[in-house]
Parts: sequence; structure tokens; C-alpha cells
Amino acid sequence: MARWDGKSWGHIGNGLGGSIPSAYAFTQLGEELIVGGDFLSAGGVSTRGIARWNGSVWQGCGGNFIGNVICLSVYNDELFAGGNFGSVSGIPGTWNLARWNGSTWQSVGGGMDDLVFSLAVWNGELYAGTATQVVRWNGTAWQLAGNGASSTVYTLI
Repeated sequence: MARWDGKSWGHIGNGLGGSIPSAYAFTQLGEELIVGGDFLSAGGVSTRGIARWNGSVWQGCGGNFIGNVICLSVYNDELFAGGNFGSVSGIPGTWNLARWNGSTWQSVGGGMDDLVFSLAVWNGELYAGTATQVVRWNGTAWQLAGNGASSTVYTLI
């Protein structure tokens, strides 16, 4: 990972660690950069799949993902992480999708059966693009958005 300061590229801390560490998703939560991907540490701090950068040091985000974080979004001041993962720190109902309120990870509607490739907020609602459909979160449950999709939805804006 690198950042542009207006004149040149530079490192973000000591970077990510693991056998072949990869960053797949970025978002901003408050004043922090949140990074999701396939890694075991960030800047030497043990954190699996997700980390936050406050401008000077890396920190964990209160949990470890068993798998890859592919997408991130902020909705109602909570961080949502989607991807290809079995759970977050063993919390039930957090497969492929979970939300973080700043201190704990929680289930979002009992998890997702499909891999989650994209998340976006539009018109005050959270949408998720999966391997087979686009769904909308109504605050309690997921609802199909439109007629579904015929293939994987990699990006939503």
C-alpha cells in the first residue's frame, strides 16, 4: 500500500504482513483509514483481514476475520465488511458480512449465504452486491433489490 502526498508516493506505516498480504478494500471511518483484505498483521500489529490507520500507527478493529475482507462501507456510523469469510472471531451469523459499531462485531441479518463483493450506500440505504444478486438492508432484514442479477456484482456506487 502507498499514499500520494501531492508530490510523491510513500508507505503507510510498515505495511501489511502475511505470506502474500493483499489489500482489497478501503474506506474512511471518522478520521481513520480502514483497510480490508487478506493479511495477518498491519504495521506489526496482529490483526487478521482488517485494520485501521490513524495517520501514525496501525490498530486492529476488534476482531479477526476467518477469510478475506473484499469490500467495506460505512452506514449509520457503523463499519460494514463483506467478503469471503466464515466468521469474525467466531461470532455467530457473521459469515460473509458483519458490522462493527466501534467496539464489537455483530451479525447483519444472520450473515450472507453468497460471497459479498460490493457494498454501497444509496438514498439512505445499504446495498450489497453478491455472487448472484443485489440486496438492500432495511434495518432488520435483507430484501432483493429489483429482479436480482444474472452474474456477480463486483462494484456498486
